[in-house]
Amino acid sequence: MKERRKYRRVNTGIKLIFKLMGIKGEVTLPTLDLGGGGIRLFLNKKVKIGTMVELGLMLPSEEQIFFSLGEVVWQIVDVVKNKRGEDGYVTGIKFLKLSISHRMRLIRFVHTKAREEKMRHAK
Repeated sequence: MKERRKYRRVNTGIKLIFKLMGIKGEVTLPTLDLGGGGIRLFLNKKVKIGTMVELGLMLPSEEQIFFSLGEVVWQIVDVVKNKRGEDGYVTGIKFLKLSISHRMRLIRFVHTKAREEKMRHAK
């Protein structure tokens, strides 16, 4: 299967504020992985492909949160259930509206994390 991603990703959790467009309320979640083009995270509910979401991202080395509009592009049921025995959903979200400067910050963060990971495995 050919890799379709345009940007490198790293398996790292960062703080993320997640809100479904048109629905009241938001939640703070960790990401499962992150790249310059999108994120993968775990949701407690099924979301329709194409659903628009608002995202607020906080990189560990920075003090200011930045926001992006995103789109749910895939979702699968996770084999691990939550504490109440309910299904969870691993969800892929593509960034739609992310400024160039914010995308560059994400890309730098991802490359730094990937380099650190490579050095850890080389030891």
